[in-house]
Amino acid sequence: MTSEERFWSKVASTSDSPDSCMQWNGAKRRGRFGRFYGQFYVGGGREGAQYMGAHRFAWELATGDQLSYGHTILQTCGNTLCVNYEHLKMVPPWWAVSQ
Repeated sequence: MTSEERFWSKVASTSDSPDSCMQWNGAKRRGRFGRFYGQFYVGGGREGAQYMGAHRFAWELATGDQLSYGHTILQTCGNTLCVNYEHLKMVPPWWAVSQ
């Protein structure tokens, strides 16, 4: 099973609307202010494998780009477990903290 297939097997849509959140149902980690964020294990074996935010993986998968150095992915819907690309925005860290 590819990383992409594993990723989508852990996602559930909250409604039939394409604008709705896509809820991450995989592993989670506690972030700042007690919020939970999706955690996804990418790669295989001991070399090159890493954990990354599920929302970051969703953004990179949708855009085909890697996250720019020093930037983060913000869920504009406010749901920290949402991985819907339409709700994700790359922002500099100072912007994310100010929101």
